[in-house]
This record gives sequence, C-alpha cells and structure tokens, in this order.
Amino acid sequence: VATQGHGDETALWAITARRGGAARRSWTHRLARHRLRDDFERVQAGARPALWHEDWRHAWLSSPTFNRPGLDPASGLQGGRFGLGTLGQLLPELLGLYASRGVPIMHEAVLPGAVDCGTQDHGMAAILNGIASHGGLLAVGATAFVAVDRMRPALRLAALLRRQVVHLLLDTGIAPGEEGTFWQPVEQLASLRAMPNMRVFRPANAFEVMHCLELALERRDGPTLVALGETRPETGAIGMSDTTSRTRASGCVRGGYIVTDAEGGTRHATLIASGAEVGLALAARMRLLAWGIDTAVVSLPCWELFAAQSPAYRAAVMGDAPRVGIEAAAGFGWERWLGDTGVFIGMDEFGTSAPNSERYRQFGITPGAICARVREFLSAPGAVPGGAGTEDGPVTRCD
Repeated sequence: VATQGHGDETALWAITARRGGAARRSWTHRLARHRLRDDFERVQAGARPALWHEDWRHAWLSSPTFNRPGLDPASGLQGGRFGLGTLGQLLPELLGLYASRGVPIMHEAVLPGAVDCGTQDHGMAAILNGIASHGGLLAVGATAFVAVDRMRPALRLAALLRRQVVHLLLDTGIAPGEEGTFWQPVEQLASLRAMPNMRVFRPANAFEVMHCLELALERRDGPTLVALGETRPETGAIGMSDTTSRTRASGCVRGGYIVTDAEGGTRHATLIASGAEVGLALAARMRLLAWGIDTAVVSLPCWELFAAQSPAYRAAVMGDAPRVGIEAAAGFGWERWLGDTGVFIGMDEFGTSAPNSERYRQFGITPGAICARVREFLSAPGAVPGGAGTEDGPVTRCD
C-alpha cells in the first residue's frame, strides 16, 4: 500500500476541518438563539443554578417528613431517597444510574429517568466515570455497599483522574436480610478510607445526609461515596425535629462533631461512632449515665475531612477521656482516632446467618453490650483517674 506524504495528509485533514467548521458555526448560531442557552452554558461550565442551595435547604427544613413534632428520627436511607428526589427537581443535569442492589435508594419513582444497570455494578461505575469525564452532566450511582469490590477498578480510576462522581451505597451493616454473610460489608469501609483522593461519608441520620450530599456536590476534584443505612430500632437516634441537633449536624462539613457532651462537663469516656451506630452510642450513653458514667458522643461521618481539620479542633472534639470507637465494620484504621489506649467495638470476622436481631447481639454492637464494655474498660487499672467502674469483676450486662 502506498504511503501518502505529509502534505497529502494535511490536505485531507483541512477538508475535514472545513466541513466540521461549517457544522460548528451552524450549531453555534442555533445555540445563540435557543431559549435554553443559559442553562446549557451553565451546565457545561459545571455551575449550579442560582439559589439552588437555598432551595435545597428550604426543601429539607420545610418538609413535614422530617419536621413533625414527636416524629421519630429519619434514617440515612430515608434521607438519601428524599435528597435524591429533591436534587432531581433542582438540578436538570443530574443523571442517575443504579444497579439491582441500589433499588432501595434509586429507581424511577425516586429519580425520573434513572437508568437501570441490572447486575452490572462495575459497568455502572465505569459509565459514571465516562459521564464525568465528558462533562456537562452530574453523575450519580446507587448500589449495595459490598458491591464496591466489583467496582474497585472504576472507583480507583475516578480517584486517580479526580473525577466528580457520587456513589450512594446501601449500607445495611450486618443485617442484610435473608441472603447471608456474602452481602455483609466488613473490610470494605476500611479499604475505601485507605484509597487516596476518595472521600467516604457515613451519615447517622437524614440531616447528616443533607450536609453530606451538599459536600459531595461541592467537591469537584474527586469521587465521593455516601453510605446510607437504616436506623436501628433500639437506638436513641438523633432527633430530626430538634433545632439544636440539626444545627450540630452542620459539623459534617468538618468531618466530625460532638453530638452531645458530658452533662457534668467532665467526660469519663468519649463514644465515637458513624452511621447508624451513632444512635447506638446515644442509647448506650443513657445507660451509662444510670451507672454514674458521664460520656460524650461524637459523630464521625467523614474521616478524610476530620483529618484535614486543625489539631485544636480535633482535640476539642475527641477530648482527653478514654475513647471508644463503635462501628459495624472492621476496626482497621480506628487506632488513628482511639490511640493506643482506646477500645473498638465492631466486627473482627465475617458476619453470620443468624436473624437480623441476633447478629448485632453476637458482635456485641447493642446499647447494653456497649454499656457493659465501657464499664469494663473504665474499671481496668489506670483506665481513667477517678473513673466510675465496677469492683465486681468482668461486666457482662448493662441493662
């Protein structure tokens, strides 16, 4: 085959450029007269609609779903569905994809136009990366938390390329229904926190979800994962209609904050948790108070943001008292916040096939078990000066 010279190749490309230039000029003229020109240029520039933030906050604060007096706290999963539907109304550029395991979070009724990817979790994540790389559309995906193992290559690529992709993950903890241990995430949370440029949120309730989704939309230099779970029925979960609780939830912007401090001003221990386990910590705190043990509860929805805060802020939140970490996942990495003397209450093995209510009992992640563990921890020699422990040997109950 004869090889064309450099001049011939240039001439061929010049013809193509002239043809494309004419089409481009025609398209530009049509755009200049189009009624949606401003919206198109805004989307292409990656900007949000004017006053969208005010409309977003108003939708949450005026919704009777979250603000009726005496209403039980809404879970992260409920907040995720509400937030997704609200974003769909405020941001026409939002494009949602969901795998079969993400149906509890996203489907046509929640976000009209959402695309069903079936069982193709990795394919969905790869498509979201492509949408984000193209620009113009805001890519959001939904699936089960444990499915991140299938999506890992695409997640890592999004972090490496610094693409704005938002993943909503159904976080059922260790109670995933009737399907056994396979769908119980254990080490996945720690592995995602270890990934560079990956921001992981695990909100405790619906109003934390509101702030976490805001932060995900504001971030333009990498992917964000938001784990959405149900509130445990036996927890003392954070009140949604309480103004103080809503105001404190704004601490999500700093990655962690004090949900409630010691009543007497002096902490005997600090209970640190994320997600649904914040409610467990609050319930355990009330039991500990009955034993004369005054504790603070800290919500830590985003390790990455909390680590970026000043040492003074982190010290003020964590305090000087012994620290107890609570999370329905592997404890790898928690030593960063607990130090050498802290204790972690979570999972140190794969889940079980017991009924949902039994799984948390087996792993000791219940208010009573947490209370007993804290009492035993504080009763150990040198645990805390003047700590309120027990002299009756190992503590096994805290009813």
